[in-house]
Amino acid sequence: MRPTRRDSRGLLLAISIFLSSFLLIRAQSSTGQIDVTVADASESLVSDARVTVTGAETGAVVRTHRTNELGLAAMPLLPPGTYDVKVEKDGFKSLLRKGVVLRVTEVVSLRLALELGSTIQAVTILGESPLVDTATNAEGQVITDVTMQQLPLNGRNYLQLSILTAGTVPSVNKDQSFSAFGNRGMQNVYLLDGGLNESFIRGIDNHQRDAVRPSLEAIQEFKVQTGNYSAEYGSSAGGVVSVVTKSGTNEIHGAVFNFLRNSAVGARDFFAPPGPVPHLVFNQYGGALGGPIVKNRAWVFGA
Repeated sequence: MRPTRRDSRGLLLAISIFLSSFLLIRAQSSTGQIDVTVADASESLVSDARVTVTGAETGAVVRTHRTNELGLAAMPLLPPGTYDVKVEKDGFKSLLRKGVVLRVTEVVSLRLALELGSTIQAVTILGESPLVDTATNAEGQVITDVTMQQLPLNGRNYLQLSILTAGTVPSVNKDQSFSAFGNRGMQNVYLLDGGLNESFIRGIDNHQRDAVRPSLEAIQEFKVQTGNYSAEYGSSAGGVVSVVTKSGTNEIHGAVFNFLRNSAVGARDFFAPPGPVPHLVFNQYGGALGGPIVKNRAWVFGA
């Protein structure tokens, strides 16, 4: 019996639902969230206040929400970076909180108090203490690009900085990564901008568990989670490494580099047998460039 057109449509619908469910199950997050609670001077919650989140380096408005009856406006799925948060409500002065730093996988909670006055009057908050993620209990640490650029790395491998996280030690396995709370390094999972970044042969050929290893100039930050992380990272029994790459800004930034190691300037190994110094010439070179395509709207970055 040949299938009817209705049967074919039903089969296609079932396949689509299965694939969608599969993709949702495998989805991991490389973003963060800002929760804004708005109150007045008497600590009463303010509903229907307009909350606008703008990229501090791009000038782009990334979210606009109104607070609910609990005075809360949740801004999920924000790329890690620095943001300015503006709150507006009739009968109150507008409030601008500048320089809110959001790290990968973190939830930042802001409680902002409005003052009575006209909306044309503005209050700006600068230079407050760093915010702490109080919404999640995952154990881990964020490594920023400043740390990656200032600390010496053999081979410029960012994973060497994973052992700065509490509960980690260098892995003794062939993958040359790290071990979290006694789990093998082969049990770690690697994410790049939210996508799975793992070698299917688990680094047997090159001792590299992650499939793609970006240059340091391309990485904005990465986070190592060692325990109590969300169920969305269910494919890991060890640590979870979430890498976020850079994007362009309204200003043009670039770099060109060449890192050289050779036997002419390298020290001889104390335990090496007598004889000539082994010949070595090792170069790592490259560059990075980013900037605006359309200011406040579109940007480009490459490394």
